[in-house]
Amino acid sequence: MSPADIPFERLLSMPAFEGLRVLRVHKKAQPNLPWPELMGLVAKVEADAYALDLEAASRLLTSIDPNLPDDGVPFYRGCLSAVLLEHQPVWLRILTQEDRDFCRNSVEMNTAFFVRPTCLRTNPMRLFSNGGIE
Repeated sequence: MSPADIPFERLLSMPAFEGLRVLRVHKKAQPNLPWPELMGLVAKVEADAYALDLEAASRLLTSIDPNLPDDGVPFYRGCLSAVLLEHQPVWLRILTQEDRDFCRNSVEMNTAFFVRPTCLRTNPMRLFSNGGIE
């Protein structure tokens, strides 16, 4: 399977995000090593390599901002945002004003608003950055 053929579900996964994070960390330590060889190195030296989706991570290399930090919330937000904006899944495109109102009211009432995929039409990261309030 070529990197372009990797399904959305694999790209939008923690194994892909974590694989990308590990690849980026190793790339800083080995800047002259080509990406395919780096993937092989990571597969051999990382104890948790079996849990990483390095193939999906290699596809994300072109989508993720190279200036993102290699760890923490900003990195994972950047991964989520890039994948969602690039692929625009159906559930992201079908939001209504009612969905946005539901999200806003849920936040005001301090209730869980993850019941539906809401508040994501134009800026999917709004859900992760400020609780879905526009």
